[in-house]
Amino acid sequence: KVTASNEYGDSSLFGRGYPWLEGKLVVEPYKLTHLKAGTGTDEKGDYEWIIRAPDGQTSRLFGSKISFTFIQGGAHQVDVALTSSDGVALASSSRVAHAVMVKREVRSLSPADRDKFLDAMHTLWSTGTKLGREKYGPEFTGMDSFVTVHAGQASGNVKCDHWHEGSGFLTHHLALAASFDMAVKAVDPSVTTPYWDFTIEGEKILNAGLGPKAIESTSEMFSPEWFGSTDDLSHVVTGRWAHEPATLAVKEKPHMTHNSYGIVRAPWNNGRDRELTRHMSDVCGIEPVNKPIPTCHTHWEV
Repeated sequence: KVTASNEYGDSSLFGRGYPWLEGKLVVEPYKLTHLKAGTGTDEKGDYEWIIRAPDGQTSRLFGSKISFTFIQGGAHQVDVALTSSDGVALASSSRVAHAVMVKREVRSLSPADRDKFLDAMHTLWSTGTKLGREKYGPEFTGMDSFVTVHAGQASGNVKCDHWHEGSGFLTHHLALAASFDMAVKAVDPSVTTPYWDFTIEGEKILNAGLGPKAIESTSEMFSPEWFGSTDDLSHVVTGRWAHEPATLAVKEKPHMTHNSYGIVRAPWNNGRDRELTRHMSDVCGIEPVNKPIPTCHTHWEV
């Protein structure tokens, strides 16, 4: 029997809920993986492992327990053989290890993985698409491009929003999320975009009898370690995105969607702040109590 684990636990749990991975040996690329072989008996001997990557690269290791880092994604052939001290074959096993990236709830990331992801993510803000592709390759897309495309196709025409009306919402945002993940991986191939289960905050707020504004004080997502806190003017003032410049329209592209101040955003959003802002939880100073933060029950009813 061959089992695998890493710092997040038994890898047999990673494929749970995915029929194509149920019962299979799942490992994560770029994570130190601990492989263990056993016969279930007291047989003694020498264990030899041969791991073949998808590109044919072969690694040879020894011992009933080994540690190995899979670099490539995809199917790896894992063979392990147990022989006695005089060379007699006692047992063997042949498994396919499926190396896949695992998306976790953002708060379950280890501090090291959190920082690696956020550092790679911030690179999309600090590096434009042109320079980024020269440095990181063609799959890199900077936030300058994401903001420009979103503003032009989603908010450039109030009567024809391709991104937020009808079936366009799902398809466009799935494409946006996939492109974002590819860009982050271009910077650091060991990371993948996690997900934020905001129903955790929703349950806390509901149980406390509070309104949606409480999310700012309830969630650690808005701390300096994550995405930063804001001041009274909605400027992000702590963390990696503190005082991050807004994307401005350029003279070379006169058709870019922008407001009166030349900032790339919906024309009717005439804010003039030239730095990143995050404003939530009120509309014109009034808390929208009719729009609570979703809870588990909210999604169950969908």
